[in-house]
This record gives sequence, C-alpha cells and structure tokens, in this order.
Amino acid sequence: MAVKLVIDKMNKIQKTLFTFAYAAIIGFVIIISSVPPVSRDAQTHHLALPKIWLTESVLSVVPEMEFSYYPQLIDLLYYFPVALNFDIAAKYIHFLFALATAFLIFLFIRRYLNSFWGLLGGLMFLTLPLILKLSVTVYVDLGLLFFTTAALFSVIIWLEKPEKMKWLMIAGISCGLALSTKYNAMMAVTILALLFGYFYIKIHKKNTNTQLKIIKYLSIFSILTLLIFSPWAIRNTTLTGNPIYPLYDSFFSQFSENTTAETEQVLFPSNEEKMKPLTFRRLAYQENPIYSLALPLRVFYEGQDDNPKYFDGKLNPMLLLFALLLLLRIKSNWRHQFFASFVVITLLYTMFAVDMRIRYIITIVTPMIVLAVFGIHHISQWLKGQLSLSGAKAIIAVFLAIYFAFNLSYAVNLYKKIDPLPYILGEISKDDYISNQLPYYSLNQMANELVPQKGKLLGVYTGNRRYYLDIPHTLQSEMIFHYARNASDTNDLAQKLSNHQITHILVRVDLFNNKLSGENEEVKSLLLNFFKNNLKLLASKGRFSLFEMTQSFPQLKLLEET
Repeated sequence: MAVKLVIDKMNKIQKTLFTFAYAAIIGFVIIISSVPPVSRDAQTHHLALPKIWLTESVLSVVPEMEFSYYPQLIDLLYYFPVALNFDIAAKYIHFLFALATAFLIFLFIRRYLNSFWGLLGGLMFLTLPLILKLSVTVYVDLGLLFFTTAALFSVIIWLEKPEKMKWLMIAGISCGLALSTKYNAMMAVTILALLFGYFYIKIHKKNTNTQLKIIKYLSIFSILTLLIFSPWAIRNTTLTGNPIYPLYDSFFSQFSENTTAETEQVLFPSNEEKMKPLTFRRLAYQENPIYSLALPLRVFYEGQDDNPKYFDGKLNPMLLLFALLLLLRIKSNWRHQFFASFVVITLLYTMFAVDMRIRYIITIVTPMIVLAVFGIHHISQWLKGQLSLSGAKAIIAVFLAIYFAFNLSYAVNLYKKIDPLPYILGEISKDDYISNQLPYYSLNQMANELVPQKGKLLGVYTGNRRYYLDIPHTLQSEMIFHYARNASDTNDLAQKLSNHQITHILVRVDLFNNKLSGENEEVKSLLLNFFKNNLKLLASKGRFSLFEMTQSFPQLKLLEET
C-alpha cells in the first residue's frame, strides 16, 4: 500500500508509460522464454544435474562432472520443472530473480529520490541486453545478482545507522545465499566486506571504539555468511577434503587425506595450467597491452553474445556515460563512492586475475544502474538551472531514448534469433525446434535409440552437453587418447573401451582432429585405423559424427570378493 501511495504522486502519463513498459518487457520475456532450453550451461549442468538427481538422489555428484560439486541453490529450484517434464519453467524461475532485483533497485532509489526515478532504474535494468539474455536462459547468474544486490543495498542502509543490526544481518545472509548460488560470489563478498569496513571507519571515525566495533560487525557479517554457505562446504569437505572444490584443490589437498584422487576421481583429468588473462588475450586475440588495459571501459561498448573475445555478453555504453555524470560531485556522497569503488575493484580484479566475461562481472550491473540513475538525476537538476524546464526535460528524454533504443535493438535481434512463435503456435515440434538450434541434437536422439541397455556412449569434445542424452554416457574426451597411447593395436584400444561398456562414440570432428594433430605419429596412425576398421559411421551433422563399435568384446569380469 505504501508503494502505491508514493506512485500515485506521479502524473497520469508517467504512470501509464511505466505500466505499459513493464507489462511489455514482462510479456516479451515470457514469450521468448517459452521454447525448449538450448543454452550450453543448461545442458552441461543447470538442467543436467536435476535430471541426474531424478534417477539417483538430490545433490548426488558425478565425479567426472566438476559442476556437480559447485553450490547448487538455484539448481535445486530447477529440479521441479525437470521432474514435471516442463523444463521451460526453469527460464521463468530465472526471470523471477531479474524482476526481484528490479524491485530492489526501485526501493533503493526511491529511498533517496522518488518513485519515478526508482521505476526508471528498474526499467533500465530489465531492458539491459545482458539481463534480457539471462532472463530467457537457464542460468543462475540472476539469482547471484539478486542476492549480491540485496547485500550491497543492505550494507549501504546499515552504514547510515549501524545500530539497526537487521540490515547487517540481511547483508550477511544474502552473501551466504550468493555463495550458495555460485562460486563467483566469493569475489563480490570479499570486496563488499573490505568496503564496508573501510567506509564504516571513514563515516564513523569520530565515534569511540570505532576499530573494535568494526571487528565486531565484520565478525557478525562473516559468521552469518559462512553459516548459510556451510552446508555446501561441509558436503564438499566430506567428499573431497576441499570445502570449495574444485577451486584451490592443490592447496586443500595438503591438509586432507580425503581427496578426490582417493575417492571417485575422474579418470583422465586435464592438468593444463591456465595463462594469466592478459597474456591469453595477447596471444589468442593479438591485443596490444594498452588496448587490453582498456578492458574495464571496453566491456560497456564492445560486448558480443557468444564471443569470448568480446566478453560473451552485451551491456550498454550509455550506462557508463550516465554514471560518469556523477564525477563532478562524487566526493560529496559516500554512497556513490561505495558503489563506484565496488565497480572499479571488481573490474580490475577480473581483468588481472580471472577473465573478462560479462557474466563474471554481473555484480557490477546494479551499482552501475544506481549510479546511472543518480547521474541522470544530477544532470537533470543542473540543466533545470541552466535552461527552461521543457528544455531540460527534452535533453534528458533524448539521453534516455538513446539508451532504450540500444536495448530495443538488441531485443529485436534476440527475438529473431530465438524465433519462438513457430514453436508456440505448434507449427514445429519440440525436437524440430531443438534440432534447428542445436545441429547435433538429432545425433543425441539417434544415440538414445541405438545405445543398448548395457552399453554406453562416449562423448569426445561434445562440450559436456548431456541434458538431452537419455542413455548411459561418459563425456571424458581424453579417454580415447589415453588408451590409444597405451594400446598395442586397434583391437587392444577397442577392448579397453569395451571394458568401460563403450558401444558408441559421438565426436566433434574438428576439435578431435586438432587434438590428434598434436599426438605422435604412432598414436595418430592407431586412432585413424581404429576409426576406419573398428567403428562404423552412423550419421554426421555439422561438425559432429556418431559412430558404432563394429566388434563386441568380452566385458571385464568382476573381481571376486576375498
């Protein structure tokens, strides 16, 4: 009721426009979400794990599947759509977190300005290309963003009046839920803790025992965060000896005998060391150092979906421009300093230590939206002092029109790419729609029909996409190379694979050939002869081929109990 009373202070045209805009964006997202999920991460774990839980037990892990050890708070919600054979609903669940985050933005901005600016901030958020893309995809990033946003806003409110401990507790609980959603939250939680300690001392330096109090407050915050996250840490410690497995596994393995190597370790793990992000970009994309150092700015105007070189996602350059409008007065407002510090530290850490992907820095979106709205508000107030009221409004309207035109253009292209109406109207079947989006899907369906009950499919460089596989399978791409290096001939290799019940092999041919080119001549020859003499090509689709082993071999006998 309180919200409604404040909204009523806006004029009728503003209320009508906001009502139409919010209804349009919600309807748009629902329509383009109402198609079968085809995103990579949905197939590798966000839906694949709930599907596995249906046949095993909830939260069971798959040793060859690192994702199964990750925190899975949001994936637990996806269990129900998968169980009901209505996996499209997982997209709706993910979108609900976007709506909830928009509501938090509205409440926070309204607290300092008014409902108009709060509603504008929520609309700027929901229409942002990154948020649109995630809203129609089965990921967990919007859940992560919601919880970190709740923590960020709660800390700001608590810093104003530290005696109101409920806000500090909400922040701690929200950070625990963020960690329970995705390991990426560790960066955001750490930065948030450092900033709220620094800003508490800065704001309340005149109070007595400031340093002792901040130790107390940080302890409360940390305990609540770790308490909420603890079920996931306890599970992984029990299974692997590492509470945040697979992160920092070499470190934790020094202190525990219960490592994955002594439990159900993946057969053929990859031990390749990762390059530093800037080194990788220099070698892979031929970027010069100066250009790479501009990454924190480039993410706002160079982003492209599904292109790692351009951050695998899209923001809006106007978002940065609006936030920069606050530079003239940022020293006078510690809240703006807090948000700006959070954004800058996140961008710099990601650039130097991780890898610049839009989804890795998603936690900067809400503080950037808040800064942008305050920036627009600030420049509008300045313009009103320089121009007539109508002139100031016209300039602000142009700025906003450019912002939303950029978002609208992206939305149109996203709609064309997803093309939901033929499926929604029943003009094409579910299988046909997925096949149009995923060329290898027809090979998955063929494998589902052909792999025998006691057989198993080996996926080689299939990107760990397993959701649409309904038969026993292993996606350990290195298996065939490992056995080839130790096989005496093609029949020996076939025997080794048969010992793992492998009857069919699904291969992404281009990646297989790239890997094969790096092997010695003996292994190359053996594998080429194996594919020629021991496998039968059943079908090919795009870069993928499905093979059947043409000979049967005796299975390994079970070891007799002693």
